[in-house]
Amino acid sequence: TLFGKEAEQLGIVYTAKTQNSTLNFHSCGVHPDLFKPTLIETNLLSTNVDLNGKPFTSSFEVTINGVNIFATQFHPERPPYEFSNNIITHERGTLDISTYIARFINDRLKLNSNAFADPNTVNSLTFDNYLHTYDGWGGGYYWMKL
Repeated sequence: TLFGKEAEQLGIVYTAKTQNSTLNFHSCGVHPDLFKPTLIETNLLSTNVDLNGKPFTSSFEVTINGVNIFATQFHPERPPYEFSNNIITHERGTLDISTYIARFINDRLKLNSNAFADPNTVNSLTFDNYLHTYDGWGGGYYWMKL
């Protein structure tokens, strides 16, 4: 699990529960009440509130046919590297969460033995092969298949 025993031992869970340690720039999140029992067992891991005080699901995991899927509705990748906004904290706990999630994902990726046949196949699937536009900081990327 994303926030399992290792996260507990490293203090990640404590930090997430007791500090503003995740970056939430969302206003259209999935309300926690929408996580009801379905045919697919979904494990709601964390909730948060958006800038308007509306609760939303900030992380969950699900296993489908033996495949683990983990999702966050916050930005663990931004605090270590982005200094463009004073809302983005660089406190130790925030950076610990970012680093932990990066290591967690890296460890899961190493379990996968799939590989692309050659560099050309990889290059054919990159972001730059899609028509895209950038709306600036706080906006977003939008793309479609060429």
